[in-house]
Amino acid sequence: MMPDLKLWLRRRFLAWLRQKLRSVSQPLPRFRRGETLLVFAPHQDDETLGCGGLIIQAVDAGAIVHVVFITDGCHSHPGHPEVSPAQLTEMRAREARAAADILGVPSQNLLFLGAPDGRLPHLGARERTHLVEHMRGLIKSLNPDCVFVCSALDGSSEHEAACELVGRASAGRPTRVFEYLVWSQWSPRLLLRVLRASHEVYRCELSEESAALKRAAINAYRSQVEPSPPWSHPVLSHAFLSVFDATEEFFIIRPCPQHCRD
Repeated sequence: MMPDLKLWLRRRFLAWLRQKLRSVSQPLPRFRRGETLLVFAPHQDDETLGCGGLIIQAVDAGAIVHVVFITDGCHSHPGHPEVSPAQLTEMRAREARAAADILGVPSQNLLFLGAPDGRLPHLGARERTHLVEHMRGLIKSLNPDCVFVCSALDGSSEHEAACELVGRASAGRPTRVFEYLVWSQWSPRLLLRVLRASHEVYRCELSEESAALKRAAINAYRSQVEPSPPWSHPVLSHAFLSVFDATEEFFIIRPCPQHCRD
């Protein structure tokens, strides 16, 4: 199949699936002044791609938003001849602060946990326990009204691991945990999986202004959306990024696994 035709079919199928997802979703409850939202992102950019519009609207409503980046983001350019993992860590943290500024999140509300990128599903028992305890302490001290984390249905082992860690950290607390979609928005197979699952589905509808600010925040991640010479293609393709121009974001609440209730 020709690449252009394959991309066209993907976009048409994704649009149809999004319409179906919209039909079974309910509007996300409105945010209130003084509410606290805690957003966990496995990598620097997931928070903007998955729920950048929600963050903008929450801030506009007077809610307090905190963003926690779980990994150091150093593994996005494996094998690059000129950009080292240490440089990537510094670069992506800088980009995260720039994106957060556009979204309206102050720098003091950002936290970088520094877990090793690419190893989140394979952490040793001691590292996992330390990370979960750190997250649990944050949730206890901030006492958020809502927690947001990337979906375990996102087709990424890193995202699935992040979701599990946050689930363990929030176990036993009344805080609702919403999962946002990143890679599943680009994959018809994964989005169909989300649609077929019997979960609560919510949507956040974006105004034109919110959508424009979200695009600007995504573009702040230059290491991901622009080529890094001598590479001629960016880490995130233009076709992939185009799905985040949608006028809504979707969130799901899954039944809590047994380990999250223990």
